[in-house]
Amino acid sequence: MNYIIYQVHGNPDNYNEALYSILSYYKFNIDNRNTIVIYTDDKHFFKKYLPSDVILVDINSEKIKEWRGKIDFVHRVKIKIIQDFTSKYNGNFLYLDSDTCFTYNITSIFDSIENDVLFFDKYECDLFESKIRIVKRIAKFFKRNKLQKFSSDVIPVDVTKPFYLFNAGVIGFNSKYTLLLTEVESLTDFLYPKLKSHITEQFAFCYYFQRIQKPNVTDEKIYHYWDFKEFRPVLKAFFNFNATKNLSELLFEIHKIDPKILCKDKADYRKMTFFQKIIKRITKGKKWEIAPYNL
Repeated sequence: MNYIIYQVHGNPDNYNEALYSILSYYKFNIDNRNTIVIYTDDKHFFKKYLPSDVILVDINSEKIKEWRGKIDFVHRVKIKIIQDFTSKYNGNFLYLDSDTCFTYNITSIFDSIENDVLFFDKYECDLFESKIRIVKRIAKFFKRNKLQKFSSDVIPVDVTKPFYLFNAGVIGFNSKYTLLLTEVESLTDFLYPKLKSHITEQFAFCYYFQRIQKPNVTDEKIYHYWDFKEFRPVLKAFFNFNATKNLSELLFEIHKIDPKILCKDKADYRKMTFFQKIIKRITKGKKWEIAPYNL
């Protein structure tokens, strides 16, 4: 069996993101040979739109607090949700953050996972070559602390060049690798108090996955718009405007608000030089705004 796993709780914007992601899945995967799983604190929201074969798992604030652990780390919940589901089901698993959408059919991804290929969203950088401040902090830690042994019953963590850092908004693997999740959790619990970095669990997944193999990426077929929060009000407007439509009807409408298209202007703006941004602000009276769209 193939499973697509989401966690959706707390913020109403996350519900809209996840629903849009699932709609995009149905759009490009008409045969739907995969089972969608949603860990959520609002099952009724999804029951309104989605078919009965979607697995909805209740979570509440107490469980989320428990899964944040003693380190009180929000992204530790991701690890625990994946652990919880994969401990009960066997097969091929694709975890997705809610701020993702499908752009192609993903049959080939699950076929590869079945054949032991590991997946992440996309490659970001080499840990030791990156100029990104938060990544440099992790690199600095491991340059100073060789062969970190964070538990008496595990192999010391040895982070050497090259170390590939992938975005963990998408994580794909099969049941053969579920034991790695325990190691990911342990490394996250060890590192987060030292680094206080929101990418600690991302690093831990990357570390243990690439000890097995260099992971593949899904970014051609799944788009992760983690840095495009401006899409949230668009989603809210879209679902309010289409509040009376069912799943089939919504599938005919979602092309109107494609985040990959709407964020292009923002990406172009970021590539501008400092002076180009100043000129744009003077001539246009604004820095950047989202591209127009019609509902």
